[in-house]
Amino acid sequence: MRLLARWIGAVLERDLSNQEILAAKDAAEAAQSNLALEAHKLAQSNADLEQFAYVASHDLRTPLRNIISYSQLLEHRYKERLDSDADEFIGFIVDNGKRMTVLITDLLEYSRIASQSKQLMPVAAADSLRQALDNLRTTIEEEGVEISVGAMPVVMSEPSLMVSLFQNLLGNGIKYRHPDRKPRLSVAAQRLDDGPWRFSVADNGIGIEPQYFDKIFEIFQRLAPNSDTVGTGIGLAMCRRIVHRCNGAIWLESNPDGGTTFFFTLEDGAVSPRV
Repeated sequence: MRLLARWIGAVLERDLSNQEILAAKDAAEAAQSNLALEAHKLAQSNADLEQFAYVASHDLRTPLRNIISYSQLLEHRYKERLDSDADEFIGFIVDNGKRMTVLITDLLEYSRIASQSKQLMPVAAADSLRQALDNLRTTIEEEGVEISVGAMPVVMSEPSLMVSLFQNLLGNGIKYRHPDRKPRLSVAAQRLDDGPWRFSVADNGIGIEPQYFDKIFEIFQRLAPNSDTVGTGIGLAMCRRIVHRCNGAIWLESNPDGGTTFFFTLEDGAVSPRV
């Protein structure tokens, strides 16, 4: 009788244990399903937001172009024929219209990065860097910027994105130059243990406080929004999006008043991209 009681107790305990396992499994599956659903909703929301930003920016360009054109027409035709306040007000319209045009252009480019479906391909970083420097040539010559460039590898990217990445990082170094010293920029690349390439873009500018290291990669973030420095607050956010699109990472090292070095990694050109 005792053996029978023990056997029955063991069977009941085993059944209870199996029920607990099944219940835990069902709960885990339900949680995983809910998580997948929320992730899908978030991805769809982000996609909708990207599409809205693209369409809104695209549709704003034509009316804004008309505003600038007619404002410039007023400026040229009636300059000094109205009072000084009117001349100043018209100038404000033209200047802010041009700034808005730059902002919309940057926002469109930022939106396009996420929507691009092109596969990554081997890109000669030297060619992209050369194109970026050509695009910045006028500013480089006007500011007397000294630039040193090391040997550049072939990496997995997309040609236009690579140019934009270099141009934004170099332009940022020129934009936030130190007022008391000649601006210097250096670009280099180093292979990391037969893995990705680590690029560095260094400047001798004003530097960045550590508490802003992550913040500056967010869209529309500027460290000195009320300063005379021209910028939209999209450039570094664009850099981060480009690097992430290419399966890389981006970060920085900086000291206030001691310059900043931006680092980013990209896969070697012989490695197939993960897209």
